[in-house]
Amino acid sequence: MGQGLVCGAVSGSLLILGLGPGRNDDESRARAETVEMAREFSHRFVNDHGSIICKELLGVDVGTEDGHRQAVARGLFESACPRFVAKAAALLEMMLAGSAVDQSSAPEPRADVVA
Repeated sequence: MGQGLVCGAVSGSLLILGLGPGRNDDESRARAETVEMAREFSHRFVNDHGSIICKELLGVDVGTEDGHRQAVARGLFESACPRFVAKAAALLEMMLAGSAVDQSSAPEPRADVVA
């Protein structure tokens, strides 16, 4: 995060997706399921937002001093980033609802974040 590479909301979602299928006894099958879920998540996020790359999503390269200053000046961390987090969380929740992942310890979604 903060480098202008893969959006942090996407990275975090992919990490969570990676926790699920590993509970399978067949490691190669679990790996294939994880890769497929990651591809599906990324594909859906790109369909909604055009990219999974931060600097493409925000229109500035936050990995540089100038780009970071521009993002702060334009309020992108307060306006755009929370929308990406909310959309990623909703997509993740939808995908996990269709899998065998135990969500009993997952936190409740925040009501103050507008999608």
